[in-house]
Amino acid sequence: DLLFKLLEAMHNDLESTEITEELRDSCIKALTCFIWALQIQLDDPSIGEYHSEVAHTHFGIGCIHYILGDYAKTRYHFKKTLEIRQAVFGQNGKSHPYIAIAQNNVRVIYFKMGKFRKARKYYWRAYDTLISCYGKKSLCIAHSYNSIGSTLVKENKSQIAMIFFRRACSIINEISGSIHLDITATFINIAGVLSENGQHEQALKYYEDALKIRIDATGSNHFEVSNLYKKIGMEYSHLGKEKEAMTKFSHALDILTTCDAYPALIQENKKIILNSLLC
Repeated sequence: DLLFKLLEAMHNDLESTEITEELRDSCIKALTCFIWALQIQLDDPSIGEYHSEVAHTHFGIGCIHYILGDYAKTRYHFKKTLEIRQAVFGQNGKSHPYIAIAQNNVRVIYFKMGKFRKARKYYWRAYDTLISCYGKKSLCIAHSYNSIGSTLVKENKSQIAMIFFRRACSIINEISGSIHLDITATFINIAGVLSENGQHEQALKYYEDALKIRIDATGSNHFEVSNLYKKIGMEYSHLGKEKEAMTKFSHALDILTTCDAYPALIQENKKIILNSLLC
């Protein structure tokens, strides 16, 4: 359960993960077990260093270090996972999804560390592997386009990022349709670039489309729905429509009072929304 919670945070690129004392204690206990397991595996001549089970253990250790905020150790164990996976699968690794996953995990940690060029390098490696696995028209490739676009935005290359976001949008639309939850992340990414470029009317449309799809898929009492109301409120504010903005901010705040997921992000969003309401 701990690893699944962590991976959800990692691959959604959440800005922060709440570390309570209880969670920290659980992480330390889990880390001790993983390290103990790794030593047993390495001492077993029937397993050795380059074995799938060892790769899985390195991945678990990396995940725990990630949630504890030690990204350098996370990077070491994620890269070790990739090295072992490549050794285990050999030439077949060039078209194996486990290799793409390991490459993408390294991308995520470099992205988190702010090393965007290195993140981009591992993105392209994962992309090539995914192409070999699934071809150019798959949801995996669409998600991959969103990832590289997000990296390019961090590098202040928004116009190039937009090309990848639109490619992702096209693939998802073709495979899942224009009202599927898969497309909301792409709509949000496109809206973010449009807003940054001062195209607030267009950004608003994408945010509102994403909101409708999200509500249809998850209901209105969801953290991401609140987040979209907040973004829509900000666009209305940029357009000078303060009454509409206040309505959206109020909706966002009402939802946050009933959410219990991602406590740190909820508190951060509450501060942003309250500041907006008080301005």
